[in-house]
Amino acid sequence: MLGMVMNQKIAVFLICLAALAGSVRAWPSPGMVAPDFILDQSTTGPDSIRLYDLLGEVVYINFFGATCPICQSDGWLSEQIYDTFATDPNVNVLGLDVWDAPVFYLNGSFRTITGITYPLLHHARATGYAYDMENEPAPSPTDNEGRGHVVIDQQGVIQYYANFDFFDETNRDEIIALIRSLTDPCHGVPELPPPLNAAVSVDSVGVHLFWQPVPCATRYLIMRSLTGDFQDEIIADIVPGPPVFIMPTYDLAVYRVVAERIEFSQSGIKDKP
Repeated sequence: MLGMVMNQKIAVFLICLAALAGSVRAWPSPGMVAPDFILDQSTTGPDSIRLYDLLGEVVYINFFGATCPICQSDGWLSEQIYDTFATDPNVNVLGLDVWDAPVFYLNGSFRTITGITYPLLHHARATGYAYDMENEPAPSPTDNEGRGHVVIDQQGVIQYYANFDFFDETNRDEIIALIRSLTDPCHGVPELPPPLNAAVSVDSVGVHLFWQPVPCATRYLIMRSLTGDFQDEIIADIVPGPPVFIMPTYDLAVYRVVAERIEFSQSGIKDKP
């Protein structure tokens, strides 16, 4: 009889442990599939945006509280991320208000203070909770969370996850660099190899150089040496492409083609409003 009671207690204990384990939430983190959501926009445009409809593209999400003073003061940094990729159809920037402020406030005061022009999605509290940007599934007078930034790749996998109080230029630059690496396979590549299958021909126009394009190259430097030992080498021209070069001269010379890649800079983004 005692053994039976003990077995029952053990069974009840195991059931309780199983129930507790089932209640543990798997918080999002880099490497995990991003939770899907469907939310309405605060302005004109499609009635709603679904995250999984954007598969195949990169998505950057700014989680904020519309009446959060810190969110208002650093919102312009997320707008700079949007400005950087505004012309790239494969990058989406979304803002999710997890404090469920009235739509008129999002379109009015919040946009005016932050200078944000990208789409803002309202009543995103449940989504914020799913992304662990909120401790409670419903708004409360003690709200003090709602700060975070997420980057999701083309396969719907989280590549960047940050839940914090402050967002600065360093965080902005990290996100910009990550998005560039996701959208541009050539971003950050090491030194490029020399062009292959180079050939030269001479006709009545001058000297013609041809070479095989180098992947990731954005331009080619044409180096010219009259002595052949490259001690007097100079840049004869810079060719963005196609891989052909014409030198209107018949001087005996040695030519060298160097492939280069010029990365885009972050210049041109708007200042703080």
